[in-house]
Amino acid sequence: DVMVEIPKIGYRIYSDSTYLYVKITDQPNAPNFCYLAHSLDNINDCDKIYMGAYLAYGENGKLHSISGATIAINIGLSTARIRAEAKGTGYQLVSLYPWTLLQCLYTVMYRNLNSESTIGWGIIGQSTPKPTGGTNDKGPCYGAQSSDQQVCFLNIEDVWAHMQCHLDGLVSDGSRNLKAAYKGFNDTGANYPYSLTTGFSQLTNGYVKEVQGTNEFGFVMKSIGGSASTYFCDEGTVQVSCTAHTGGNYNMSGGTNGMFNLEVYMLQSQTNGTSSTAARILYKHKA
Repeated sequence: DVMVEIPKIGYRIYSDSTYLYVKITDQPNAPNFCYLAHSLDNINDCDKIYMGAYLAYGENGKLHSISGATIAINIGLSTARIRAEAKGTGYQLVSLYPWTLLQCLYTVMYRNLNSESTIGWGIIGQSTPKPTGGTNDKGPCYGAQSSDQQVCFLNIEDVWAHMQCHLDGLVSDGSRNLKAAYKGFNDTGANYPYSLTTGFSQLTNGYVKEVQGTNEFGFVMKSIGGSASTYFCDEGTVQVSCTAHTGGNYNMSGGTNGMFNLEVYMLQSQTNGTSSTAARILYKHKA
């Protein structure tokens, strides 16, 4: 597998009446910082995590991160989870907290919220997906203001656009409230330790204006009312009894599918994915 190593980095997300603050640290136990991204069996028990450089390819009942491969599609969350974990202890799907850390790294690095204008659009408005490896010779961060060029951020390809990528560890319940976890992943949020009352009385979907702004729920949508060029510049969704995904897909129009796209919109009862549903593997290395 081609993986990108992320050493132990803590993040902190909080807000006041005016600003949302995003901070990172390389100190291993800094007060008020969150290390859920580097947690396998217990909080802060990993010294490194490894994120798949590519969307996953499936073979022999397992998922892999390799260049030049056909992306595994039509894959449901449960099936994807089983095939990732079949690789051995520490392997899993990319989940909420490693993804939140990646979003924090982007925010600190670029100091803006419009990834599509800053890096590129990604694969949108296309009739078929592309194989992995299109950014191999493009440098660690690459994109174009074009609909047929894959993007990469810190050598992680297709961070947005191209495919709807499962995001484990975040689900909504029957009242559109949210549950999150760093381990013990399942489709319904059973025994998840973190919960949030959203106040959404119906399907809520649109450009994100506000995010939850906490260590546990980071950049998950709090309110809509933004646009493709204001606030968080990407689309968020919360629906009843759903699991989460990021990224958008190859046949959608642009403007909704950047670094902050996060949608809790895949029905827990949907055992199969779609032609634009993909996955990405992660490995957590215990210290």
